[in-house]
Amino acid sequence: LMEQGRNGSFLVRESQSTPGDYALSVRQDNQVTHVMIRCKDNRYDVGGGDEFSSLKDLVEHYRRSPMVETSGSVVHLKHPLNTTKINPTSIDGRVKKLQEGKDQTSGFWEEFEGNVSLRNHVKLRNAMLFISEIRKSANQFLILLLISVRWPKQLQQQECTHMFSRNEGQRPENRMKNRYKNILPFDHTRIILRGGDPNKIGSDYINANLIEVLPEFEIFDGITRKYISTQGCLNNTIDDFWQMVWQEHSRIIVMTTKEIERGKIQTKCVRYWPEEGQSWNTGFNKEICLSLLIERMTPDFAIRTLRLQKIVNDEAESRLVYHYQFLAWPDHGVPPNPGTVVNFLEEINQLESGMTDKRPLIVHCSAGIGRTGTFIAIDLILCLIRKYGLQCTIDIRRTVQMLRSQRSGMVQTEAQYKFVYMSRIEDTGHEYTNIRYSAEAASNQVIPISPSPFGSSTRPCNHPQCEACSSTPVVYQPQLIPPPRPKKVPRNPPCLARGLFSLDF
Repeated sequence: LMEQGRNGSFLVRESQSTPGDYALSVRQDNQVTHVMIRCKDNRYDVGGGDEFSSLKDLVEHYRRSPMVETSGSVVHLKHPLNTTKINPTSIDGRVKKLQEGKDQTSGFWEEFEGNVSLRNHVKLRNAMLFISEIRKSANQFLILLLISVRWPKQLQQQECTHMFSRNEGQRPENRMKNRYKNILPFDHTRIILRGGDPNKIGSDYINANLIEVLPEFEIFDGITRKYISTQGCLNNTIDDFWQMVWQEHSRIIVMTTKEIERGKIQTKCVRYWPEEGQSWNTGFNKEICLSLLIERMTPDFAIRTLRLQKIVNDEAESRLVYHYQFLAWPDHGVPPNPGTVVNFLEEINQLESGMTDKRPLIVHCSAGIGRTGTFIAIDLILCLIRKYGLQCTIDIRRTVQMLRSQRSGMVQTEAQYKFVYMSRIEDTGHEYTNIRYSAEAASNQVIPISPSPFGSSTRPCNHPQCEACSSTPVVYQPQLIPPPRPKKVPRNPPCLARGLFSLDF
């Protein structure tokens, strides 16, 4: 407040002396006044007088009707201080401040908690402490059993502060299309599938949301990146998934989980692509022919080049889709080295920079909120730094808030939230240019494209990178893919303190 604020600036923070309560700090007459906010039975007050159902209501009331100290001084709440805006080059200092405290994570917890409903603060805090204790003696099965009984909602879904309707996901016809019954798409941003049976209720449903930069988040001015955040496929949603890929013209899919983790205990996502050299028919009415052309493996991720073909207006249309699967996320917690994620996203951004038609990146994990939100948050800030350089302003907390206003629970745990910060530390050591990836700079590695099963087309088209619609018959057309990038050896980041427990969706 003294360094960045002015007279009338204020902020609300968690009380360090009385857990569960809060403190309102106000700068006036060039000094800081602290007012204790009591929280009892989900009601808030300042030691007497009016009670409020939320911190927001309390603050808004005293902004309109200033408090008066016992000395007679009037406490004016004029300018809310956003302490989460920082310059990328100063992120080390921000992390050190957030790590200060008796448990080394209190700062991260407090900031992370500011992104979720404050009414759940005590419940979540007690749940995490309880889990910390039982982990010392209980096995993982017992932990999962206790969680499913006592805190199924608080830990599996960090709710957005401003709730929106999720009626479509709650329809009986759509329940079997949801991997988790309490993780549903917001209605106002959900992807609506087209081309299904209009007489069949739920034919337009998929558990997916469009994520884009919103105008009220001014720090992202000029960033036009769009994503589709979705859950991992179920056996009965594979056709819907590929229908969405085709409908939205997406060229890149980012998968942030393995199909099965924790041995064979938990299926995160069914395999939704064929083996190399094989083809499937998928989409509504099986109208899309899906083929895996080539697969490249690295220690941290896999890259697959897929071809989608479909008859459109009696003509064969073909598209290439690139599938990036991140393999280095551990079964528990977060990756020990943020550099693996940064390098992974650099691969994706290098490929996309050579595409003239920018379409939404499809990103998914298992539930489509935890790792998915973490990857999107990191990538958005990476885009911001790349566009404006290291002198731009970033705000990780506001970034997560923006994501959660479009799909609930994005960035699910405190450990994931901290990982976004640590990735930015890794990222600030990279150089940024405006040099685009060019085909001339690529290797001469060629993917053989087999003849279209639908026959050749003689009609010119406007589809970028479309083999099947070229004016000459398609037999074997070379398609350049990005060459393997040299492995970047990141500097050693500070040790990541893992969360007490993470369901890792």
